[in-house]
Amino acid sequence: MIANSEKKDFKTITLRDMNEKPDLVNIMNEVMEKEGIKTGQSVIEYIIKDYDRTKKAYQALQTKAEKQSNDYYKWREDFEKKYQQLEENLNLVKKAFKILMK
Repeated sequence: MIANSEKKDFKTITLRDMNEKPDLVNIMNEVMEKEGIKTGQSVIEYIIKDYDRTKKAYQALQTKAEKQSNDYYKWREDFEKKYQQLEENLNLVKKAFKILMK
């Protein structure tokens, strides 16, 4: 984040110390190969644009996962209540049979 919420106008983008950051070079080469991009500048532009799409997709997945989790816990709670009710009913039936068998 930029200090004082200033917006920065990127006239040029420079990657420093590329020899010391082989992981970045490998990522850039992979993007160039997979996406058919020909320049490093285009790779950086692609990655910046893709970041927003990826962030939105991640947020959508996270929202979906939270909903599924909530749905599961609600289902589980309902299941436990029904199970408890069935156990109580079964115990009543057992008691009734004991009384009838005497």
